[in-house]
Amino acid sequence: MITIAGTAFATPKQQSICPERSKSFVNSVQVFDGPVADLAILVPDEAKPNQGFWKLDYVYAAGRTVNVRCEYADKTNLDINLPEKIQKCSYRIDAKKKLKLFCD
Repeated sequence: MITIAGTAFATPKQQSICPERSKSFVNSVQVFDGPVADLAILVPDEAKPNQGFWKLDYVYAAGRTVNVRCEYADKTNLDINLPEKIQKCSYRIDAKKKLKLFCD
């Protein structure tokens, strides 16, 4: 379950957390411990050129939530709250340089 602008949506595990847009693509993502406004950006536990991940269960264990900022090539951002406990978010960048973020 994800929350965008106060509306909750179910997210299948195989679908990227950041929604695809017809006129732009996800250029990068940031993962936050708590609200985006607090600017507590998390460094990936593993970061390779085309893939990486963040282990996130400790954020929920401390009573906080994870938020994701999807940054699109057209310079727009979409902030997404992940209120339900997740263990890990992983990113992949495909051969077309499109980034996808998966959380479970």
